[in-house]
Amino acid sequence: MFNKFKNKFQKRQKPVYLGDIAVVPRNNLKRLLEFGWESSQTDEELRAWIVELLDMPVFPKNNLSNDYLVLDVVVSKYQCGTDAILWSDSILPLLWRPSIKIHGRLKSFDGKVICTYQTKKSMPWRKYLGKTINPANWYRTRGSVNINDMRFLVAQGLLDILKFVKKAV
Repeated sequence: MFNKFKNKFQKRQKPVYLGDIAVVPRNNLKRLLEFGWESSQTDEELRAWIVELLDMPVFPKNNLSNDYLVLDVVVSKYQCGTDAILWSDSILPLLWRPSIKIHGRLKSFDGKVICTYQTKKSMPWRKYLGKTINPANWYRTRGSVNINDMRFLVAQGLLDILKFVKKAV
């Protein structure tokens, strides 16, 4: 009897759809200095990774129901990292690690923002320096940071956003 009473007043979960995905373009200087795996298609690759990693239904534009939520994702800043310290001048060494800053916005069916969240993920210095200083990487033409490292950071950031959304719903 208590379960029937509890079920009547229990809040029903609304479905969450994937809304807009945006990647803010980067400046050309950083693209030039990060000559590793980064290419002109990196923004599109990031967008595709987000869709693949989230694995959520895409928001249907003709949805007549008013019982749903939409999650928008924006990558506002990212850097692929560089190990240019190996070939740069010792007076001005160039060294920065991969990082990504992702924003998530949860809104209701009528466009009202319920909550926003942002997270920044960076490769730990210890791991980054271990890859950069490794002698096996010194003679490569590509950087020591690869595409899987960046994909891992995207996944970590999206996981943080999904945890926040779960708490908000």
